[in-house]
Parts: sequence; structure tokens; C-alpha cells
Amino acid sequence: MDLGRFLTDIAQNLYTSGGTIADEIIQNAQRAGATSLAIRLLRSSGADGVSLLEFQDDGSGLAKADDLLKLAHSGWSKKTKSEDSPFGLGFFSTLTATDRVEVRSRNLSIVLDSAKLRATKSIDGVVTVTDEVEDAPGFRVRLYSPPKPASGADTSKTRESWDALESAI
Repeated sequence: MDLGRFLTDIAQNLYTSGGTIADEIIQNAQRAGATSLAIRLLRSSGADGVSLLEFQDDGSGLAKADDLLKLAHSGWSKKTKSEDSPFGLGFFSTLTATDRVEVRSRNLSIVLDSAKLRATKSIDGVVTVTDEVEDAPGFRVRLYSPPKPASGADTSKTRESWDALESAI
């Protein structure tokens, strides 16, 4: 599978706005039974313009990395699957607007280098899954923006998606 092409296709056809990406994360929190969701945006003051957007919920968390990382797969309960019909693609929308995604839930720490994924079009060396000693409550996802383009340079589609996401928050 050409993952770079896949990301381009979902960015252009499924996740066409920053609000859609945020909605996917919020919907996952609701499905996990979260009663609270905190959203933080930390804008960079540096020349690179890299920002951090963090979503932290108090839901049931992630039991297995595969429940998040397998395409067209979800680890939701049978009830959630029958009521909501999750496609198992929503989380991948985050890769269309970021250069890096970090997830921390229960005893899992997952890092996805989305910039490398787009560049190499291969999953090799893109995902790191670590078993942590201490459990973390809920589900936290940190999204890191791509750098701002140099003055006069063209804005990448990824940066345009990030700017739309940041505006939606």
C-alpha cells in the first residue's frame, strides 16, 4: 500500500477541514465514555512556528496499539460498533495535518512520525510503540504542527490542514 497516497486521498476526500479532524478525536473520547476532554493549544514563539495541540480525556483508554494503528479496524465494543459504525480510519486524519503525533494511554506510548511517513511512503521506522511502567489515565494525543514555510515559500497541504485545525479549535 502506498501510505503517502492514502494520506493524501483521505486529506482531500474525507478529512477536508480542521474541524473534521478535531471532531474525530472528540468522537473517540465520547465512545470511550469520557466525561471530560481538555484541549490545549501551545503556539510556538520560535521562528519555525511549530505548535502543539493536545487533547486529553478521562475515557477508558486504549487497550492495544493495534486498536489504533490498524486500518479499517477498531477495538470498540460490539454495542459501539452497532450504534456508531466506526470505520477505523478517523485517527489517521491526524496524520494529514501534523508532522508528529504522540499518544499516551494506559501503559502504551505511541509515536507516529507523519512527516517521515509522507516522505518515505512506508510504515518502516515511522511508528514507535512502548510499554510504559505506569498506567496513564484516559487517552492523550499530542499533535505537532509542520513548520511554517519560509517567507515567500509555498505552504504545504499539511500546513494548510494544520492551520485549518488550529482555526477550528
